[in-house]
Amino acid sequence: MAQRNMLTGNRTAAAQAAGIGGRRLPGLIDNEKLRREDFLPLCGARRYFDNAATSQEPFSVKRKMLWRSLEQPRGSNHSKNSMEARKADGEYHEAKEKLRVFFNAQDYELAFTAGTTGASNFIATRFAFGPGDLLLITGMEHNSQVVSARNFAARAGANVKYVPATREGELDLEFLEKAVKANKGGKILLNLVHASNLTGVLSPVGKIREICKDNAYIYLDMAQSAGHTPIDLDAMSVDFAGASAHKMYGPMGIGAVFINRSRDAGKALTNMVSGGGAVQLVSSRHTVYEEGEGRFEPGTPNLDGIVEWGFVADYLRQPALGMDRIEAHDKALGGYFLRRCKKSRVCGYTGRRRLKNARGLSPSMWGPSYARTTRKSSPQAR
Repeated sequence: MAQRNMLTGNRTAAAQAAGIGGRRLPGLIDNEKLRREDFLPLCGARRYFDNAATSQEPFSVKRKMLWRSLEQPRGSNHSKNSMEARKADGEYHEAKEKLRVFFNAQDYELAFTAGTTGASNFIATRFAFGPGDLLLITGMEHNSQVVSARNFAARAGANVKYVPATREGELDLEFLEKAVKANKGGKILLNLVHASNLTGVLSPVGKIREICKDNAYIYLDMAQSAGHTPIDLDAMSVDFAGASAHKMYGPMGIGAVFINRSRDAGKALTNMVSGGGAVQLVSSRHTVYEEGEGRFEPGTPNLDGIVEWGFVADYLRQPALGMDRIEAHDKALGGYFLRRCKKSRVCGYTGRRRLKNARGLSPSMWGPSYARTTRKSSPQAR
């Protein structure tokens, strides 16, 4: 009981001590109410602008996980030999289904990784590059989308080509179309960021799928878009996608790669990494792998992180929030930021014309190259 009081009873006093109140920023969501209930360390004058790196986790999700860890013995979902293991297996599959619903990914296999970087390396190391194949990397990618894929492609004798961004921070679709048409015979893998972590500009995935048709595999990096905008993977019809929990208000160290079943994308991936849970039979001469997504998840997974990520998906889908409202709220905050910048000297392209394509809470995500601003307005402006 004392532990429960520590978790719940002191929040009001702590909120009062933090000095909640003050000016409410624009948007559809009651910022201060949400902070009081689920983000107490951000109460008062504190504003957090580092969501492009990692987001904060709701108190209600943390509390669920705390009581789960205190009241429930551990089990391994790969084992079926105990009641604890069977319960763990149920939790594992329940969390997977929650994430499939959240990303509308019913056509996809889902394998857990350590994060989006883990998902990017998953595709880079398992994609069956060969001589004459082509790796396309855009000029908007995070380095985790570049280094491993480029290394493995080059080692296999594949070609590497870069698709530049325009001055507006968008992908040069004309260049991309020419690069796809120029490739003769070999497989193509396009590494595509969904939302740039520098500018927040969203890639037009549907249009890019039309350009590539069935001539290229597309891996979509959703690190910066998950948790900020509604995502419909079934409609996008990319071949692979990766996401992280910690950038959508969840735990660190857990992510996922999505593999399109309807496009048979899994056939392009090798079994280079394997282990317990990923195989059916191992003899001195042969290995029989699990079918489906099981072959992509060797070893005991981060079950706590998986379950916690499922709780976060529940949290974001609750009626009081919902991804449509979160997206609209982000855009309202971005518009507020740009309006305040009219009283500043902005160094770099302002991106105001591209505001409709931008997402994110971090000021650095609202228009390309907000290098720095010099205030010319009153000291009260923030």
